[in-house]
Amino acid sequence: MKYNSLILEKKEYVLLKRFLNLSIYSKDIDYIASIKQLSKALQFAQILDEKEMPKDIVRFNSVITLDLAESGIQEVELVVPIKSNKKAGKISILSPLGMALIGRAGGDSISGDLIPGTTHCTIVGVTQPNDRSLLSIAF
Repeated sequence: MKYNSLILEKKEYVLLKRFLNLSIYSKDIDYIASIKQLSKALQFAQILDEKEMPKDIVRFNSVITLDLAESGIQEVELVVPIKSNKKAGKISILSPLGMALIGRAGGDSISGDLIPGTTHCTIVGVTQPNDRSLLSIAF
């Protein structure tokens, strides 16, 4: 891990914690395991102000270029659950892959049950949107 811990912007951290708190009622065992893993990692995360955020950190609305070990290069956008659309490459922050990516940096490698048929990927690049207001992130 490039920065030795997850890095999150303060407002995004609060929003993510709210999503996770609402998600604990799921009955999907794998999903609950992903939530627990992310919740544990968040205990040690660096929480920064917007102006302190490194540009290569995966955040809400980031476009991430991934090298999926089993299927090659793929580009995805990390979005709130209501805006997810697999066909358009928009993955929910609450998907197993979304929870594995948030707060990580370009160059980081991730292993686990990420998406069907993929157990390992590397973050090749991260692009941030121009508008970082919470209005563009939230519902």
